[in-house]
Amino acid sequence: IEEEKGYRSYVLSVLPHLKSFDFSGVTKQDRSTAAIWRRTNVKPKGVKKKLDDY
Repeated sequence: IEEEKGYRSYVLSVLPHLKSFDFSGVTKQDRSTAAIWRRTNVKPKGVKKKLDDY
C-alpha cells in the first residue's frame, strides 16, 4: 500500500490524531497536506443527486 500515491495523506485524513506513522512523526505539514487531500478527494456524506438532475 505504501507505493500507492497519496496513501499517507489518505490515512492521516481519516485518522487525524496519529502522532507517528510509518516509523516517523507526523508533522504539521503532513496534517495540512492530509486536510487538503481530504477536501479534494472525499465527497461530503448526505449529498445525493436527484433523479431529475440527470
